[in-house]
Amino acid sequence: MNSSASAQALIELTGLPASAMPVVHNGIDASVFTQLDAGDLPALRRRLGLPETAWLAGLFGRLAPWKGQHIAIDALPELPYVHLVLVGGALFGEDAYEAQLREQAQRLGVAKIQAAAEGGNVRFAERSKVDPLKLIKLIEGDKARYRLDGPYKLKFSWKLAAAEQRVQALEKLLGRLAPTEDAVAAA
Repeated sequence: MNSSASAQALIELTGLPASAMPVVHNGIDASVFTQLDAGDLPALRRRLGLPETAWLAGLFGRLAPWKGQHIAIDALPELPYVHLVLVGGALFGEDAYEAQLREQAQRLGVAKIQAAAEGGNVRFAERSKVDPLKLIKLIEGDKARYRLDGPYKLKFSWKLAAAEQRVQALEKLLGRLAPTEDAVAAA
């Protein structure tokens, strides 16, 4: 077994004693993770390209349908203040599932959002559901706040210190960019 939870589940399922289910944890040097102090975290997030203020949710391990990474991706539209990090890869011929996860994230139309107190950016997937006319109107309506940074990134500036204010502002921004039913039907 590679975890105490797996061992406990098998003990309950089989009725065998705990001594029959030895646990061998994955070998890592945990001291690497205890050397960081709170002062290092903003710099570390920047170095890794992670938003400095978002809640981070991480799933680490093998990418496999029975592990449910697709369920976590499906939940993201309901959790705009969460940044999901999937770390791992496919094993045993499950490469199609890894490709499916990438496609699923791209179908949402937003590849990445970063939002801090002073502003941030929205990076769109190559095939985004964003209505381009709405994007142009947004930028033209407030050039001091919004600008494109390349073909797939919208940069914005604001002064919002509270995380809840940023979440509400992002919800409003993404709502303003959502495609109309006519645009969806034409696609």
